[in-house]
Amino acid sequence: MNRRLRDATGGASSALATKRPRGWLALLGALVTIVAPARAEVARLSVGEVSSLVGHAEVVPALKATLASELAKVRPAAGHSWIVNASLVKLEARKGTSRKEAAISFALRDAEGNLRAVVQGAASGERVSDADLVEAATRGGTKAVADVVAR
Repeated sequence: MNRRLRDATGGASSALATKRPRGWLALLGALVTIVAPARAEVARLSVGEVSSLVGHAEVVPALKATLASELAKVRPAAGHSWIVNASLVKLEARKGTSRKEAAISFALRDAEGNLRAVVQGAASGERVSDADLVEAATRGGTKAVADVVAR
């Protein structure tokens, strides 16, 4: 009888020994499942299409570079990803003066591509280069973008 008890106990303990690693693996799997959604909720802000609707293709690289550097400073609300498209919609000099004006339209789309907001940046100045004027309008517009994505 003592032998049966020992065999039964030995069998039970060996069965428990094989189940323990599974328990730890299940716990590890549960932790990975809990951590995985947190990683999926990383907020991102990326540059989409950058173009000019009014010609002046020579300032598009300055617009794109300024937009990328300014968006790198912006922190969107947790769990939201945004794509920012920018279009130069105005770049002209006032007649009879040395004053120039620029306007840039920013379209903000969510990760699925749905349009969520449109904001505009504008700048004007005298005796400034087109690239400097576009950079100033881009900086102004990204402040409005930052306000939208922070919500």
